[in-house]
Amino acid sequence: MRLFTPRAMDQLPSLIMAVDQKGYPDKHEVADYLEFYAQHNKLHVLLNKNQ
Repeated sequence: MRLFTPRAMDQLPSLIMAVDQKGYPDKHEVADYLEFYAQHNKLHVLLNKNQ
């Protein structure tokens, strides 16, 4: 799976996704980026949490 928008449009504030801003990230790159973003910003993320 690959996103339909370039990396420059997919990144979150204060953290560039990758060097190639015109390329399209795949699902693994996006997952790794989100995990690193959470760690970098010391965010408390709950996974597999039931309501």
